[in-house]
Amino acid sequence: KMFKQRTTVLILLTLGMIWPLCMLEDLSALEPTAKLGVIGIMYTTVFTLLRAFDGSYAPGSEWMADMGTDKQPSWPEALGTWNFSPSGILVLVNMLCVAFLAHYNAISYYQEIPNRNPEKFSKAVNRGFLASMLVFLSMMYAGYSMFGATAQPLLLNNFHPSKDYLATGARIAI
Repeated sequence: KMFKQRTTVLILLTLGMIWPLCMLEDLSALEPTAKLGVIGIMYTTVFTLLRAFDGSYAPGSEWMADMGTDKQPSWPEALGTWNFSPSGILVLVNMLCVAFLAHYNAISYYQEIPNRNPEKFSKAVNRGFLASMLVFLSMMYAGYSMFGATAQPLLLNNFHPSKDYLATGARIAI
């Protein structure tokens, strides 16, 4: 029962995982898992784009029939060129903040570049932000094209929980 309480789980995660990571002098120990994370993100992006184009989640498809009415795709009627909702904007801003959050580590990133100079750092930052932007845009496009307004902030929650083995692989990868 103790492990079902949110506060207990947060304290254990903080003490068992986050605090030891904060105590590291050098983040190079995390390089192997960071590479696995990048591979997981790449797999998830490719999988999501594949599902967006193969019709597996088209309205009326076999998998969508099993999903229940709350998961059925819907696209609201456009209110002109832009159709914003306050909650949707907040979710988007939150995701963008996470995607482009790097300013607090800029100095340590710069210091870790071999033969560093400002031009080299600028190229690395621009490539990183470009890659991040492409992943986010791809996922937003694929998610909205498949699920419309019912797309969840964590898009993997929209995929079939048991029949879509590629989605299960993406959940494991993430």
